[in-house]
Amino acid sequence: HIDMVTTPGDDTRQTISVTIFPRETLETIGIAPLTTMYFKGPLRSAVGDDFRPAVHDSDVLVVKNGAGETLWRPISNPALVESSAFADENPVSFGMYQSDRSFEAFQDTEAHYNHRPSARVEPRGDWGKGAVTLIEIPTADEFMDNIVVFWRPSESLEKGTEHRFDYDLVWTLSDPVVDGAHITQTRSGIDPIDRESLQFVVDFDALPTNAWPELKVTDGAEVSEPVLLALPGAETAEQGAPKPTRVAFKLRPGNADRVDLRLVMRGASNEPLAPVWLHRWTRARDGGV
Repeated sequence: HIDMVTTPGDDTRQTISVTIFPRETLETIGIAPLTTMYFKGPLRSAVGDDFRPAVHDSDVLVVKNGAGETLWRPISNPALVESSAFADENPVSFGMYQSDRSFEAFQDTEAHYNHRPSARVEPRGDWGKGAVTLIEIPTADEFMDNIVVFWRPSESLEKGTEHRFDYDLVWTLSDPVVDGAHITQTRSGIDPIDRESLQFVVDFDALPTNAWPELKVTDGAEVSEPVLLALPGAETAEQGAPKPTRVAFKLRPGNADRVDLRLVMRGASNEPLAPVWLHRWTRARDGGV
């Protein structure tokens, strides 16, 4: 049973209540699902012979979890179906965002991907333990919603019981609200000298000069020490304000088929200065590294 009230505005908000009466025990279920499309972008620029630099309805999953962290997870078009679970208890919000609103990012005068709305789920009440679950499905074109995200409760929904989930679904053209610096873009490509390595760059809109990156990687791969670089010519940086900053590092995946990366920007007192950047590298559909 679903109740829904829609309130239009600059942000359109849908107040939703879902009540589930399982006729059979549900070992796993997806609550408040969102779907979107990601074909190509700076992280997967070689998957299609296409004149446009990016083709997607969304490019990042943003999760505000119950522990007070903001997770920033760029999505991709992988070689195989990929499932990622971000364990949580009583999540604050999760949503799929279009992070760049400029025409130059897409160069598309028909689909107008720069105008596609973002969508955010805001749970109401106690959702308990579970995981924000992301499914990424390979696609050879832009005509399939190949990305799904939903809440998966940790406990089964038993036959004959009643379960209610209340949440707001917010449609917006605004950027996600985060504590600290915004992540403005993520790019990767094969290193021109070491062809078995990938160069990654993660750009932030403003970080203090004493910021330092903490990078972690799963077993089976190597990463270089991340380097912090100030980006010149920043129109947004006022006198004395932190300037846009780039973190650059190299990934050598070796024989791994997938590698999970986690980057945290910290200050002098070890406090986080930006969302936690997460990425799962997989072998590209066209062979890649």
